[in-house]
Amino acid sequence: MKNCVLFASAISDASKLYALEELIAPFNGKSSFDFFIGINPSSYKDTYECILKYITPRRMEFVPNELEIDSDASCYQTALRLLKESNERYDLYWFIHTKGGHNDRDVDRRLYINELINNSDEIINIFKKFPNLGSYSLRGNKIGDPKIPWDIYDADHVIDICKNTKHNNFLYSHVNWSYIDTIYVLNGKCVNHFLDICPYDFYTKKITDRYYFETAPAWIPSRMGFFPYVKNKQCYWQTGNLNDVTEKWINYNNLQCEEFDELLKM
Repeated sequence: MKNCVLFASAISDASKLYALEELIAPFNGKSSFDFFIGINPSSYKDTYECILKYITPRRMEFVPNELEIDSDASCYQTALRLLKESNERYDLYWFIHTKGGHNDRDVDRRLYINELINNSDEIINIFKKFPNLGSYSLRGNKIGDPKIPWDIYDADHVIDICKNTKHNNFLYSHVNWSYIDTIYVLNGKCVNHFLDICPYDFYTKKITDRYYFETAPAWIPSRMGFFPYVKNKQCYWQTGNLNDVTEKWINYNNLQCEEFDELLKM
């Protein structure tokens, strides 16, 4: 499988470079991963050089000043543009950002390093086993912050994902839970389709919702009828079981797939 890492980097100062190094170092020597990297222009000046110590990205650029917002969203936007311009397509896309680059999130970051990045071979095999698996991550929530129900949430940017309008092979509603922390893996069929249909102004117009990549792009697979998998089934806000929500999504959209039954039990 060809793997792409869409990496969003924002580091506040020299004291936070270790967060970037911890996330990049595990990929050193992994030739099956290509990197497309966006860096917020307000990041610490040595961020670019620090990345090159560990990996050689396919493309890496600073976010244009006029597109920067105070989150990973503008970095991911630039990384996606670089991918689009490369004309490359991949089997899996790993969305990873410098969690803890501006605040104290060491425990959360190391959770994703240990259970997602360091388990990349196992996760790749799960996607190989289940062609209808659309997304994979560790934690999710049933209600957004500040406690907005996902079925009325709208963070759409240029293209409709949140509003559940049927168009361009987005034939199903999104599942009414979302990953947290903006670190997840998406099936290449879903991201490749998005790249094919998304207008270019998606990459050149400023994103207004700082949580955009925590929600909308991660819903692309369920909009296309692919299964959204989360390792920890308990909602992060302790409001119930996420698999119960997934089953409601399956029933609402009349989706019948033997793989889904097995994935619900994993």
